[in-house]
Amino acid sequence: MRDRARTINRLQKVLEAANIKLASVVSDIDGVSARLMLEGLVAGERDTEQLASLAKGRLKEKHAQLVEALSGRLQPIRASDRRASGADRLSGGSYRTAEPPD
Repeated sequence: MRDRARTINRLQKVLEAANIKLASVVSDIDGVSARLMLEGLVAGERDTEQLASLAKGRLKEKHAQLVEALSGRLQPIRASDRRASGADRLSGGSYRTAEPPD
C-alpha cells in the first residue's frame, strides 16, 4: 500500500513540474479517466482536446477544464521521467513501482 501511495505522489510531482494540473480537475488521479489520459501522455499524445476526450462518466462535463489542465509543458525528457516514476505501469487499476533511473 505504501508503494502505491509513493508512486502516486511521485507522479503528481512530475505532473506539477510539467505544469499539468490534472489533479485539480479529477477527484481521483488513480481513476479510470485519469489513467487513460496519463497513458495517452506517456504514449506521446500532446493534443489536449484528444486527451480530454478520454474522460468517462461525469468527468466528460469538465472537458474545457481538462483541456486547460492538460496544457502543460511536458518535454520528451519529462516523458521519460514519468516512465521511470511508474506512470506508464498502469494496468488493471494497479500501480507497480519502478526503481529511479541511475
